[in-house]
Amino acid sequence: TGYGEIQALKSVRIAPEVAGKVTRVHSQLESGRYFKKDEILFEIDKRDYLTAYKDARATLSHMTSTIERMRKEQEILNLRMTNQRRNRDLAEEEFKRLEKLYRESKIGTQSQIDAAERSYNAAVDQFAQMTQAVETFPLQIREVQYQLESAKAGVFRAATNLRRCSVRAPFSGRIQ
Repeated sequence: TGYGEIQALKSVRIAPEVAGKVTRVHSQLESGRYFKKDEILFEIDKRDYLTAYKDARATLSHMTSTIERMRKEQEILNLRMTNQRRNRDLAEEEFKRLEKLYRESKIGTQSQIDAAERSYNAAVDQFAQMTQAVETFPLQIREVQYQLESAKAGVFRAATNLRRCSVRAPFSGRIQ
């Protein structure tokens, strides 16, 4: 037997980790009341945090579908590149053939050669533009993948804040 004062082994101050209006308090949140671990003590208005979570999920979905769309576009662009290469080669052959006929046999006119050269130059330019687009696609996809990672982090942050709206007892014990 002995005399003295009993003190709690552990004592913690409980405060919400997110800002907002308290919307619900446990009906028996009073001094001396025993609570089990993870029992909800009070809740913060979660509407803003729910909206942020939904917005983050939408951004994540948008980034995912953007990457899928860009990969499809890249496939189509690669097919178009094959056709563009063939058009360039045909235009070059046509230009060289007309030029040779005019130079060696004086068949045709200078304006026909000029038109064939213009056609060839246009095909070369289109092929160069297509090549640039094909070569920059992987970089563009990588940029969107970085945005996707950021969106995933945003979803995690929003979900964490949403969970923090419910303040729970960190361990079993009594309210002081």
